[in-house]
Amino acid sequence: MKNSLIYSVLSIAMMILVTSCTTNDGDIGFLGGHWRLDAIEIDGTNDDDYSGNITWAFQNRIIEISVLGPNHSRANFFGTFTHQDNTLVIDYTHSSDDIPPGNGEYRLPVELHLTAPVIVTFQIAENTRRSMTLITTNDNGQNLKFSLSKIY
Repeated sequence: MKNSLIYSVLSIAMMILVTSCTTNDGDIGFLGGHWRLDAIEIDGTNDDDYSGNITWAFQNRIIEISVLGPNHSRANFFGTFTHQDNTLVIDYTHSSDDIPPGNGEYRLPVELHLTAPVIVTFQIAENTRRSMTLITTNDNGQNLKFSLSKIY
């Protein structure tokens, strides 16, 4: 009898966990989750210096761009984003009391060829919900193309 009660309680707890919410403050559509930056093109040429070690994560209005380093180290960079139709805008102009805009965790990885503080408007050229291609032009006039694939 005691085992039956324990199994019942555990079953109810598992059902609650399985059906719990996976988004914070609403559904942000296909963007929600983690994406791997597979490739970068600059003016139509593959950026061979990029080693495939950057991920983008979207939740609520926050974007976290992470650079994965040796021994599972990770550097995280935070901004906000908006998405409407085929346009994605990322805002890396934020700051805190100790960190000015464009510095520390409020900057962008140099591998992206974008310099914070900056607001970047991307055109979503491709979107299959499992992969997307983003296109923009940086401050140096270079046309950038980012190819991303959904991790989860």
